[in-house]
Amino acid sequence: MVEKSFIYDLCGLKCPLVLLKARKKRRLLPDNITLVILSDDPLAPLDIANYCQHNNYDFKKRLENHIHHLFIIPRQNT
Repeated sequence: MVEKSFIYDLCGLKCPLVLLKARKKRRLLPDNITLVILSDDPLAPLDIANYCQHNNYDFKKRLENHIHHLFIIPRQNT
């Protein structure tokens, strides 16, 4: 099964703008879409992880070429 995702480039923005824009975009996307945030803000992984924990999303992160790839993953209903 191929996972559907939306990549949202927020490089150049600092938190709280990264978190605020990510929250707004997450609300606009269908429930089955993973939101991938690209950010160069060093605090973004902490803010997005906290958001995911409090809003019942899974979270993964990856660092590539000094850019954080932050995955807001909808939880599957089992």
